Amino acid sequence: MFNRRRRFTEPPPGLISTVMGGGGVAFLFRDDFTTDEGAPLTSPRTAEPGPGAVTLVQDVGQWDITTQTLNANVGAGNFGDLSYVVEEQTLAAGLCAYTGNLNIPNSSGQQIVGWASTADPGTGSIWGLGFSGSSDLKISTGNLLGAIGTYTGLTDYKVAIVSHTTTGLKMILKGGTFAEWTLLWVDLSSVKTRPTILCRNRDLSADTFRVTQLGAPFASMYGLATDASLSGSVSAGNTFSHEADCLIEYTVTTVQSAGLMEVHFRIQDSPNYWGIRITASGDINLQEVVDSVITNRGTAAGVIADGERVVIIADDESIKIYGDNTELISYGSAANFKTETDGEVDTLGTGGAVDALISWPRTLSGQALTALNNVVNA
Repeated sequence: MFNRRRRFTEPPPGLISTVMGGGGVAFLFRDDFTTDEGAPLTSPRTAEPGPGAVTLVQDVGQWDITTQTLNANVGAGNFGDLSYVVEEQTLAAGLCAYTGNLNIPNSSGQQIVGWASTADPGTGSIWGLGFSGSSDLKISTGNLLGAIGTYTGLTDYKVAIVSHTTTGLKMILKGGTFAEWTLLWVDLSSVKTRPTILCRNRDLSADTFRVTQLGAPFASMYGLATDASLSGSVSAGNTFSHEADCLIEYTVTTVQSAGLMEVHFRIQDSPNYWGIRITASGDINLQEVVDSVITNRGTAAGVIADGERVVIIADDESIKIYGDNTELISYGSAANFKTETDGEVDTLGTGGAVDALISWPRTLSGQALTALNNVVNA
């Protein structure tokens, strides 16, 4: 007789756990640290419940597992780079490296969740999201670069580093002041093949580490994007849409020889909007335009060159501008037009060229939110 009450709380290794609302969660690797083990941990280690194996880099035994939690305990010593490195994965759009309830109790050192190229990586070889010092969230693309947000110690965070394609990734975080899954950054550079947690001279704990192939909207290059209609060459007069809280990125292929290059966003109407203005000398300005009156809200001089990737992050009343992974402008009182969702490439100047203008949602919702929550809850 069929038992309707039978339930499976963990999928058999290598199989799919069907989760309603997101099309299913296929674990390529899963370690929930279900068996306590004192330091030093066995390496290589067989994941629990699996599938998959992991290599641990440790000096005199900093890694242990207690009460279903992986712990790195550096104590008073300086042990350099300690790593938890998953076996190689075949990259594809939507492949997600996820760690649950990551908690950092001390303020010194660095911690990175991301992708590495070897089983013994250092901080210089991890691509992903870095927790640096006492509060900075940083991009890690070979080295820790400019801050893209802040975190709080002794706070649980969920981190998802999702393959953009085989040549890029998305850094997504939930916890602390990020009440819902938040897209912190989109990187277009090469992704490595080994999902990794790395800590340098600091303690940390995490209650799970998983590698999962996500479905829609992550399983295509621009599936998560609000508007990727300008993913190719961009012309003056092109319009696009974005979320009110958003990440907008574009490449300045060629800085104009004369005139101005302007991209407008949060447009209420033609005389009311926010804009990014780049001059022929490479200056970049954040401008608030109210009834056609322009007010500069931030300037960085001589910083934009051919090939520069410009990123706009608008989050409520905060607007930050980045060039090639470095914060250039930060403004925190952008109350006007903060719910508007229209954008336009207003002008490119003389000989100016822009490529691949894409807008992304800052806070995930709908199918994307369901897909990530399925990984957490499976």
